[in-house]
Amino acid sequence: MRDRSRCCPGLFGKLSRRLRKRSQEVEHVTRCWLRGGYRRRSRTITQNILVVEDKDETCEFLKKILEKNGFSVRIAQDGGQTHSTFAMYKPDMVLLDLILPGESGFEICERLKAQRENVPVVVISAIDLESSRNLAAKAGADGYLTKPIRESELLETIKSVSKSAFRRSHRDKSQD
Repeated sequence: MRDRSRCCPGLFGKLSRRLRKRSQEVEHVTRCWLRGGYRRRSRTITQNILVVEDKDETCEFLKKILEKNGFSVRIAQDGGQTHSTFAMYKPDMVLLDLILPGESGFEICERLKAQRENVPVVVISAIDLESSRNLAAKAGADGYLTKPIRESELLETIKSVSKSAFRRSHRDKSQD
């Protein structure tokens, strides 16, 4: 049997270094996870957020806040864009306005939850009525914020909703 290290000395050295580095990365993630959770960039479970809003100034405001805090943001301005972006990019969370052209936010929420039940949806609306909150909850929304939105309130809601969705999805898996 031939000694392969003689015919390709550089290749095996590179592979060995890559494997060693990957092993160190896995050990680091494991240690961090055991100490209380592995969090990257934004220090939450959620990384990729789909913002569904038809007003450009609100989109830019939300995108600026979220990107400043380490989130990756995609924007959709109506139902069609929402469904295609949701299918293509598989976001970790959806921030959804209720009043949109064409399809309402309630209908969009129901359809998104039918596709992926565990993705958290937070409604962001100018409507501050209890009946609207109840209807959003029935449609599957995990949170509800009213406009105008404060940055701290938005970030705290994202954090709490993503944690509860994470716990719920893992509890569901352990019961199977």
